[in-house]
Amino acid sequence: MIKYYCKQVDSEWQEDNLFYTYQEKNNKRRKLGWNDDVYEENVIILGNDEYLEHKTIEFQRLEDFDKAYYYEYGNTCYWANDSEFINWYLKKSNGKNYSTQEIHKWKELFKKYEERYRLEDIACEALELMTGKQWYWFTIRGCMQREWQCGYASEIITRKDIDYIEMCYFNTGSEYIVYENKEDFDNEENGISYYVDSYNSKQALIEQIGCEENEIEVYDFDGYTKSPKYKLV
Repeated sequence: MIKYYCKQVDSEWQEDNLFYTYQEKNNKRRKLGWNDDVYEENVIILGNDEYLEHKTIEFQRLEDFDKAYYYEYGNTCYWANDSEFINWYLKKSNGKNYSTQEIHKWKELFKKYEERYRLEDIACEALELMTGKQWYWFTIRGCMQREWQCGYASEIITRKDIDYIEMCYFNTGSEYIVYENKEDFDNEENGISYYVDSYNSKQALIEQIGCEENEIEVYDFDGYTKSPKYKLV
């Protein structure tokens, strides 16, 4: 028995259901937002001049640290000690102060940073100290190498999650509206949008919906039909 009817959206009007963009007041560049809090707090995309970025609060603090390090760190006019500097610039996600052991780990990271002077050399370890979660580096790839984007993800983000982010970010998937009644095909308000892998869309829909193959019908977009019109002369 068929339970789900899936209609592909015309490619001109397709949208993923993970990202949205917005523009802050007095800021010419658009910002990247997420429709999922898990990704919002656990994924960082660095972006570039052509593609939008998303940076967590913790990573933004790291970038502020990157700018302020040589100017302020160790300057006794500003900071009483290392602990005060670290707890000010590199606050924990939970708002608590760092332990003596954690301050020691930060100081070890500072040494590594001084030797190489690249934020990415300490980013994963620094984010772990700030959030209590392990982080790793990833790359998502578009059609051309100049489109590739780098970022960081926490341990709760799987490789499958990264593949989904890549698909949505570069808009390489396909959107379907799923209905429980075929009679609702012309009323999108009664359907649910799914954005899936366009190379095996039926199987991807089965997995996302959580149904059996004999419970689903998939209809791919196949163009528009023109009807002739006549007028009296």
